[in-house]
Amino acid sequence: MTDERPRARLAVAPGTLAAGPREIIGTDHHYLFRVRRLPEGALVELFDGAGLRARGRVRTVARDRAVVDLEPPEPAPVEAPLAITVLVSLIKGERMEWCVQKLVELGAARVVPVRAARSVVRLEGARAEARQRRLQSIAADAARQCGRAVVPEVAPITDLAQAVADAAGAELRVLLDETEPERGLAALVRPPLATAAVLIGPEGSLSDEERAVAARAGFEAAGLGPRILRAETAAIAAVAALQVLAGDLAAPAAGI
Repeated sequence: MTDERPRARLAVAPGTLAAGPREIIGTDHHYLFRVRRLPEGALVELFDGAGLRARGRVRTVARDRAVVDLEPPEPAPVEAPLAITVLVSLIKGERMEWCVQKLVELGAARVVPVRAARSVVRLEGARAEARQRRLQSIAADAARQCGRAVVPEVAPITDLAQAVADAAGAELRVLLDETEPERGLAALVRPPLATAAVLIGPEGSLSDEERAVAARAGFEAAGLGPRILRAETAAIAAVAALQVLAGDLAAPAAGI
């Protein structure tokens, strides 16, 4: 293949990528050839959500099916060197969806929606399951659009105590705390570092008891500067800052 960029990307099931002709039918056909209106000869990329991708050319397009000739699958070298799990307290409305989308674009490895004592949003049972499925779908779409071959997991909505306990294996565990404006993330990052977990409280902040639970689970408090950020902004800023510190995003030149 040349340096030509794919006209579209398509997610497929893990373990199904293989070199050779692949038939495209159903909703995938509708997306590529009705929505995107790809012609014969177009370059496309398929990815399996588990780290592999394969490029191919559209050989034929019919009304209800098409054939793409795929090259051998290969690992996609776009994953962040620092695997970040983001524990974000439930946010109201579309802001939670926007937050998940941007976290995936930045390279977050996993997103855990958290029930906190002061969360405005209250979801249980079937509503919580439906919300998790919706957020996972948004994560898959974001991975497709930003060029990732891994679709990060959006975990089921989890109580805070369980969420921080599940993150105990992360090398770095950070509680974002607006009362710690002068202690930044750089003070906590001790390279080499491969895994991190960041806990973001609700807009009403975490309770004292919740802070204590997080501290017992090894979460250290740090701030993001003197301004108070909304929950979704804090989550995105924290991941971006950690990516810079880990060398994944370009750091500004000295003096800027």
